[in-house]
Amino acid sequence: MSKVLDKFHNLCSDYLFRNAHLLRKTLHPEKCVPFSVLCKSVGVDFDSQSAAIRNLANRKVSQIITPVSRKLTQSLKGSICYCRDDAQARILMNEGAIAIISNREIADCVCLVVDNPLEVYCRMCNFYRRMNNQVSIATVIGSIGKSTTKNMVASVYSADQKTFAVDMNFNTEHTIGFFLQHIPKRIKRMVWEVAESIPNRTAIVSEMIHPHVAVITAIDKSHFAVFGDEMGIVKEVCDITAGLDDSGCVIVNKDEFAWYHLLRGKKVVTISLSDFSADYYAKDIRIGESGLEFVVVETASNVEQAIRLTNIFARHNIKSALSAFAAGRFEGIPHHVIAKGLADFRTTDVRQNVVKANDGVTIYADCYNAIPRSVRSAVSTCDIIPTKGKRYVVLGDIEECGDISDDVHNELIRIVSESKFDVFIPVGKKIIAALSRQQLPESLQVQPFNKNEDVEDYLAKVLVSGDLVLFKASHASHLDQIIKFLWPNEYRSMMGYNSNYKWWLAKTSVC
Repeated sequence: MSKVLDKFHNLCSDYLFRNAHLLRKTLHPEKCVPFSVLCKSVGVDFDSQSAAIRNLANRKVSQIITPVSRKLTQSLKGSICYCRDDAQARILMNEGAIAIISNREIADCVCLVVDNPLEVYCRMCNFYRRMNNQVSIATVIGSIGKSTTKNMVASVYSADQKTFAVDMNFNTEHTIGFFLQHIPKRIKRMVWEVAESIPNRTAIVSEMIHPHVAVITAIDKSHFAVFGDEMGIVKEVCDITAGLDDSGCVIVNKDEFAWYHLLRGKKVVTISLSDFSADYYAKDIRIGESGLEFVVVETASNVEQAIRLTNIFARHNIKSALSAFAAGRFEGIPHHVIAKGLADFRTTDVRQNVVKANDGVTIYADCYNAIPRSVRSAVSTCDIIPTKGKRYVVLGDIEECGDISDDVHNELIRIVSESKFDVFIPVGKKIIAALSRQQLPESLQVQPFNKNEDVEDYLAKVLVSGDLVLFKASHASHLDQIIKFLWPNEYRSMMGYNSNYKWWLAKTSVC
């Protein structure tokens, strides 16, 4: 049965990523509109454009593509492309694009010249979003916890109605815009993650999506190199409310969020791990053998609902579950249905995934986000996982920290020094450099390496049944490749899902 589900999942993935260009013709042929109609609908003065553009007035537009979303489609026939690179624009024209959205004329290209190409691209994508006004969209944004929260919300939504969500991190305007054009029929809800990695983009993307629910996760020291300081990140994240439906809401953690004045007066729903005045709060939290268990209290109705999260031990995941619960209740989903959706949720790939390998080693794979708060959570989780042997932590460099890089890596060393780990394996120049600036307890064995390959050789020699090893770093460190090398079967299992969750992914991605 498992092999059948694997094959089914692969077929669905192939259909989504290799044949995405068929989605419009298969599902929405009525949405291929004349070029002039599309332009005028987004405020572009079509009549003032060049003769080459005006000659395309009645040409049917099949989709709006960027170089990033180009890989999601096989044919550019009838496409308009948003592109900032002249050479790339010419390639797209040669591949079948009918016009390029640009702020100037480009040689050998037919250009729709506008002041702000990105804004026009997003408005065009919103044109297709408005054709699907019956679809309620939830967005998730923040420094950490976006993907987990997004998938929990999707699991809750899909337990009630047909939901469109994609598990991968298609969280920029390029890919979000593409999928807004390809929302399958019969879909009632959609869940999307939004990246805050580029300044002044979130507001435009929010207006493109026009969400009904916006979830803000923890805001922390990620992307300091881009935004300069925490307030720069905060403002960008809060811009997710720019396009929020007037009847919608923004969900925030009352324990952490302090910037309500930046939410544009939108309806706010609060969650909390400790504040009983929040709209939804957790109580009776405990860690069972199979994961976290707790009770959600809905303050307005004083209704209590027991929640169980399988194979999830890190306490911060309760915040994601509370946000998903609040989103579900805002959409009118019954309490018990939300509980089922959360019970069906599973961690995926190399994000907070606890796997018992065939050799008896327990693997904690969390190789995506590694800001100090995330590292502290992963370390504290490993401290409570029952282990008969030694505890190892493989910790890599953290990227995009800017001027605070030294301080961040110093903090990582302190976190490890206060833990129950027996062996510390720092990998990378930044984390190794931090070793010389911090004092570690003598009981902690330290084995630094510069390359992942050396870590593979070392672990292959020392790990025995009963040991636990945590892999934690920014995605750019590629620590997941160590797991893939040492435990190929377990890695394949991580990158897939359990049988029930595979059905969920297929259902929500393809519908």
